[in-house]
Formats: sequence, C-alpha cells, structure tokens
Amino acid sequence: MRAEYAIGYEGLSLFQGGVTWSTDGEYIAYAAKSQGKDVLNVVYAQDGRRYKRLNLDIDGIYAPQFSPDNQNIIFSGLKDGASDIYILEIESGSVEQITDDLYADKYPSVSKDGSIVFVSDRPDADEDWNYGSFAVFLYQDGTITRLTERTSYVTSPIFNPDGGVFFVANYDSAYNLYFYSFEEGRITKKTDILNEIHYPSISQDGNKLAFAYYNDYGYDVCVVKEPLTKMDETSQPEEWVSEYAYGKEELDDERVKPYRMRLTFDYFVASASYYSVLGFSGVGQIALSDILGNHYIQFASNFYGSLTESDIFLSYWYLKKRIDYGLVLFQYLNYYSDYPDLLVWRYLGVGAMAQYPLTRFLRIEVGAYAYKLYETRWFSYFPRYYSTSYTKDDYNYFYPSIALVFDNIKWGPVGPHKGRRARLETYSTLFSSRDIRTAVLDYRRYFELSPRASFAARLVLAGSFGENPDFWSIGGPNTLRGYDYYALTGSKLGFLNLEYRFPFVDYLKISFPLPIVLRDIRGVLFTDFGGVHTDSFTIYTREDGFQLQDLKTAIGFGLRFNFLFIIFKLDWARAHNFKDFTDEWKFYLTLGPEW
Repeated sequence: MRAEYAIGYEGLSLFQGGVTWSTDGEYIAYAAKSQGKDVLNVVYAQDGRRYKRLNLDIDGIYAPQFSPDNQNIIFSGLKDGASDIYILEIESGSVEQITDDLYADKYPSVSKDGSIVFVSDRPDADEDWNYGSFAVFLYQDGTITRLTERTSYVTSPIFNPDGGVFFVANYDSAYNLYFYSFEEGRITKKTDILNEIHYPSISQDGNKLAFAYYNDYGYDVCVVKEPLTKMDETSQPEEWVSEYAYGKEELDDERVKPYRMRLTFDYFVASASYYSVLGFSGVGQIALSDILGNHYIQFASNFYGSLTESDIFLSYWYLKKRIDYGLVLFQYLNYYSDYPDLLVWRYLGVGAMAQYPLTRFLRIEVGAYAYKLYETRWFSYFPRYYSTSYTKDDYNYFYPSIALVFDNIKWGPVGPHKGRRARLETYSTLFSSRDIRTAVLDYRRYFELSPRASFAARLVLAGSFGENPDFWSIGGPNTLRGYDYYALTGSKLGFLNLEYRFPFVDYLKISFPLPIVLRDIRGVLFTDFGGVHTDSFTIYTREDGFQLQDLKTAIGFGLRFNFLFIIFKLDWARAHNFKDFTDEWKFYLTLGPEW
C-alpha cells in the first residue's frame, strides 16, 4: 500500500521509523495517517492482508516495535503535544502509558525481560530541563535511569541479546553507531564514518547487525557479523548539553492581546487562454487570507470583452472548523448550439456552500444557489459563427445541490500523472421559473506507466430531466476533438477521452529569429468518443458496411510544453466512424494544464 494515495494510508512517518517485524517473521506493523490521526496496522508479512487495524486515541504513532513474545507493540505516541512511551496489547487493543510528562520520549525498544530503553531529553533529578539534550534511558521495574552522556542527536537504541544497547548519536558531529555495555557501564564507538548511519537492527541471537548508511551519494545497507568482536572500540565520548534551559515564568498580561483578523495577499495570478475559433480570454485571480487561515477570500474573473460577457466570481470561505463554509457571488456564461442557432446563457446569482472532508481524499459538498438566467438566442449563427438577429428572455432559479468528490492525484509537469479524480453531483430546482433535475458524473483515472509516461482516461456522463432541462455542448478541445465547437448539443450526453502521454523532446534550442529554449516537450496520442441521446441512440449501423452512427469518435496527436510559465497544448484530430475519415484534420491551440 502506497502512502498519500489511498484512503486510510494518507501518510507515513518520514523522520521516525514506522515499520516493525514480529520476531517470528509472520507480521509487519506500521503506523499510517488516516483522517488526521495515526492508525496502527498489523498485516501478514507474506501477502499484506490486514490482521488488525488499531484506532488509538493518539495523534501520532512513531517507532513501533514488537515485544519479543509478539503479544505487545511498544511505540512513541504524540498526544496533546506531548511525546510519551506506550505499550499496546495487540489482541485486546488496550494501551498502557509508560511515561506521562512534557519531555520528548521516543525510539523505544524492549528486551526479553520487559525492560525498555528509549531516547529522551528529560532532566536528571534536581536539574534544569535543558531541552534538546538527548540521552538513552532505561525503564525497569517502574524506575527510569539515564545510561548515556547527552548530546543533540540520539536515535534508534536496540538491545543486544548478550547485554548492552546499540544506538546512533552525534558525539563527534557525524551520526555514528555506539554501544553501551551494562557490564562495564560505559560507551564505546563502533563505527567511524563522516556522514550518517540509520535504523540499526540486530538478529535475535545477536550475531548479525544491519544498518543503512550514506555512501557515495546514495544509501547502502551494511550487515556486520559478530558486531561486538569485529567492530572497533574507541574511548568514552564527551557529553554535550544544550545551553537552553526550560523555566516557568509568569505570563505578562500587558503583552497579551486578543486576536484580530487582518487579511493579507496570498497570491495574484494572471493567465490567458486561447481557442482557435473563440480567440483569447484573460483570467485573473486574487486570494487573501488571515494569518491563522480561518478566513479566505478569492476573486476570479475571465474577461472576454465587456463586463456582461465575462465570468466573475467572488467567494468567501470560513475554514476554522472541519466543515468549511462558503459564500459566492457569480456571473458566468455558457454557450450551446441549437443548430443553426447559438444559445448564450448568462448566470447572475449568489450561493452558499459547505464541504465536509470524510478523509484526506474524499469529501461531501452541499450548496444552495439562487440566480437569474439571461438567455440570448442568435439566429442562423452556424456555420458562419456570425449573426445580427437575436431574441432575449430571462428566468429565475433556485436549487440545492449535493456532490461527492474524490481526488488523490499526483501531478506531472503539465498535468495529472497518477491517481484518480471523481465528482458525482446532482441538483434540482425549487420555487423556480423552470423545472430542472440534473446529475453529472466526471471520472478521471491516471495510470503511471513509467516515471515520465502515463495513460489517462476520462468519462463524463450528464443527464438533465424535467420540463426545462439543462443543455450542454461538446466538440473541440477537452471534450470531443475532431469536431467543431458546439457540434453536439443535448440534455443527455457523454464522452470518453483516452490518452497516452509520453516524453517527446527533452531539450530544444532555437537560435533564430529569437533565442528560445524549450525543455520537456511532451507528446500525446488520443482517441475521443462522444454522443448525445435525443429520442433514441443508435451506436452503429451495418448499412453500407459497419460504421458508427450516433456515437462519434476521433483520433489524433498533440504536443504540450511550458513556455513563459504558460502550458501550451497543440492538438491535431480527425473524425472517424470506424470506416472512413468523415472530416478534415482540425487543429486546436489551448493554454492551461491537461485535464
């Protein structure tokens, strides 16, 4: 299971070891982030099937380790900002807290007799707390004893079956392996490297010691047989104690002031889009938020010329709680073909939204919208894309909506590279001039074929019902390439895009007429399917040979590249009916990331 990709596995610990083997080799246990908190998973080592999933009332779980009898797991847990040592009984799920204080207790390890060693910066008796000064401590029979000298970095203590503890520390600035002998009561240095050693692990009989270390610009794994006799010993290291000590002070009430919201700019983005038939459009976005991130305001506009022909959005989000609440003012335009006429719908309204994250990748969105729809019908607009005769009308709408959204994609240089996206939305008008009931599914899947190549699929299904259904048009880029803009219009439609995305040119330098350097030019091979359901829908016909009828398709290829911080997309596509090409090659130039 890959972290940051699936529900229940939203992240793994990067800085404290998060995986442990049972001593019999049958199980693996690891902590994974799920819905904001860590969950301890115990799985079968052979096939990865889950044996136990333990939801603990602990914010973070680090460095778990099986006990020698495999009945318990000991770990470092973060709760309410404090890091302490815990013991979990696997079968019952009961948890015992070994330490309970302000100090940083981490990297626990347990011996066959039940003793525990761990790393901590806790002070000795009657001493100040010099936080950040770590040492190895022993917990035995309810008593905690410091074993080693202090330094700024100590990690991964492990018991040696013959007595003693291996651990990693930076007594001499490098992260070397050390050994503390219970019999002699002293520390000896076992490695002498200039960089770092990580995650030492010892066999049950103590005859083999394995660890990872940095060597020649990469990490290697080293196994040492009979480590106590074959690894060199050096003199006792010197202790280092942090100069920063913790002490309680009274709060100065005069310096305490209530928080006042003050908005600052987060970003300003301006970009342009171009469609070979419709021409250029400009998009600008401004975002503001307060320092705590509780309030977020965004203004976005897409100017096409006059103010009434532009898309304008002003939204406010309250983000303090788990549920996000938002308000929006909007105006936007949609265009539809009612051949040979062109319908222009201008929406002007207000909306209220809320979204609740079920997991890191899955959320529910609800909203209520009220707007006025201004309809303009241009007569005989197609195929010349020009008309001087039109009529106007307007309608009032109010509708609630609900949507389920999933998104776990990972981005590549010009668009999503891996993962999936899905949005299922439905809404219905109430107290409105028109009766509309609509459902829309947009599902996208990205398969990683290699670190630089992927296969992408997108399926869109939309249906609108009632006396006055919604209409959509497909044709052109992002829907059905190989066909003119607004070529197909209806209240029930769908389309499928299939793309193979691959690296094409890694480096291209042009000297004349202007010096231009283009890097990472991407290629794409695609085929698109689409159709509109009216009274009936016939996929294919055998008259005059097998060929598609109401289902439309096209094939093509394209290029993608970044230039001046803008993603350019060039596509060539041609319609085909599984028998012949039905039209000439069509070229599309668009700006912006891939779907």
